Amino acid sequence: MANAVTGPAGGAQSAFTTLVPEAFPSVESSPDPGAPPDPGTLPDRDPDETVPVPTPDRGPQGEASSAGRLRQVTAAARSLAANPLARRAGAGLLGFVVCCAVLSTGLTAWVAHRGGEAVIPAGAPAPSAPASLNPSASLSRVAALTPLLDRRASAVLGGRRAEWAATVDPATSGAAFRTRQLAEFDRIRLLPVSAWRYQVAETSVISGGAGTDAPFEASVRLTYRLAGDTRDVERTQFVTVERRTTGWTVTGLRRGSEEADPWELGPIVVAEGKRSVIVGIGRDQDRAALRRTATEADAAAARVDEVWGSVWRRTVVVFVPRTTEHLAAVLGRPDSAGLDQVAAITNGELSRETRAASGAADRVVLNSGPFARLTATGRRVVLTHELTHVATRASARVTVPLWVEEGFANHVAYRGSGLSRAAIAADVLPMVRIGTASADLPEKAGFDPADGTIAPAYADAWLAFDMMARQGDRKPLDFYRAAVGLDPTAAAGSLAPAETLAAAFSKVLGTDEDTFSSAWREYREALAKETR
Repeated sequence: MANAVTGPAGGAQSAFTTLVPEAFPSVESSPDPGAPPDPGTLPDRDPDETVPVPTPDRGPQGEASSAGRLRQVTAAARSLAANPLARRAGAGLLGFVVCCAVLSTGLTAWVAHRGGEAVIPAGAPAPSAPASLNPSASLSRVAALTPLLDRRASAVLGGRRAEWAATVDPATSGAAFRTRQLAEFDRIRLLPVSAWRYQVAETSVISGGAGTDAPFEASVRLTYRLAGDTRDVERTQFVTVERRTTGWTVTGLRRGSEEADPWELGPIVVAEGKRSVIVGIGRDQDRAALRRTATEADAAAARVDEVWGSVWRRTVVVFVPRTTEHLAAVLGRPDSAGLDQVAAITNGELSRETRAASGAADRVVLNSGPFARLTATGRRVVLTHELTHVATRASARVTVPLWVEEGFANHVAYRGSGLSRAAIAADVLPMVRIGTASADLPEKAGFDPADGTIAPAYADAWLAFDMMARQGDRKPLDFYRAAVGLDPTAAAGSLAPAETLAAAFSKVLGTDEDTFSSAWREYREALAKETR
């Protein structure tokens, strides 16, 4: 399922959620890693092609591929990071080949001052972004902070704890901060970090300070990537810097971004699959369960390949927060209201300007309590649903209504599950029988757990795609591809969402949205009567 919330300025944050399947009992059954992948029902497709969950239980596992890539990339990135001036070692924005690493450390110290203007000495490498030359940032403070940040980045990528510790306040008064910083470093090193760099945006002298040696605070952009991430993740941090007898040192750090990163929330446990990185966040994580999730995520990725093709990164990062409070923190939500309805969320950010995924990697975040209570089939459906979002967002060019996003993800998730139509649509069919179901295809609010019960909206969205599939196995895929701007026959530049959606109805289904909606209501009513 999916719901959208307002993200940072300049971007629309998208959270695609899979609701907790009420009908999946909490009977646990161990998955069979040796079971063959789902045979699928769609014909061979071009490689360019790209919940509230159901009810009962059962479900095979699929196979995975691409063994060993994640560790190889991480090792390569860390060895390259030994050069503190390492710049960029290749990073496709939307590709999902795991061999990408961004190793720039900023180099903002290569700045001189001439006639009141910031200039770059001849032959010196340019700063990696103009934000480091913000007029409000004193060049002397930038020059003081940049080496500290470069050393911190180098320490993370090279695994040098002593080097990280040397950047942190050694004073007795800062002992608690130093202890927290070392604990965070140890947690970061458990993650498969393939890129880590900082960049100064603004600095300001702390109230009461004066002169070039005055303590100051800096707004810093941390950019990092985990092996398996779809793209770089950007975070804002506020770093306090003071001069000691040993030189400039970091004496404080606070998060400026709404979303929390895993190392900020307590102990972490990492399990790596062939196509997945599973990060357990918080104390008392079940390591065996995390390893099982890695196996199941690998199988889900293979099922997504069967429908969407291989043009997506094809690996995934999955966060498993231990508590709903941690879940809300990872998602950047003020509280956990409504999250008890969801089993998983795919979280990322879409640029309003380009409509491309940027600014935050697409990661799957599991609601550990509800997810752990699902049967093998329930976990299979949830993970396949969320990985479908990760795959489709890698190439989608247009933001479509949530019923399209969620309906297609559910369509892929339920393929080969063995569940009946009545079971999959069980959350809305009783409402149809008594006349309380919505008469329209679900709106955005229907998918937002903070606004009420979301299960009926997911069932309705799935029914729309199930009806398409009755016209032909490829219809749901072709409709979705056209709706998100991937129709190769469409005129160049015609990427207005209303136009691409209308074209999908017309060219793929031979109808319009109003006629389709009417047919969908009749289809839903017929199914409700059949399964009374």
